[in-house]
Amino acid sequence: MIDECLRLGERLPDSILNAPTLEKHLSFYLDAFWELSSERQIGFGEGVIPITAILNYASHYDFNSEEEHDLVFLIRKQDEAYLKYRKLQEERKKKK
Repeated sequence: MIDECLRLGERLPDSILNAPTLEKHLSFYLDAFWELSSERQIGFGEGVIPITAILNYASHYDFNSEEEHDLVFLIRKQDEAYLKYRKLQEERKKKK
């Protein structure tokens, strides 16, 4: 998108201009979140990422107990924010 805006001489969207930066050591957890998101239950709405999926992920990467604890904590925090954002999106759709 950035390349396309530059090519066309257009202004970058605010969402890109004001995007938060992510410290390199945290990118693993963001990647893990998106990978684990495919494990959530979909039915009457999006569910949380199951703890079993998170623990299986930690086991796959041979995490020790401290790393596993960090993974669960960080995935849960990301999941809370994601689900809150999705709920706001749905509420905005209903208002239109």
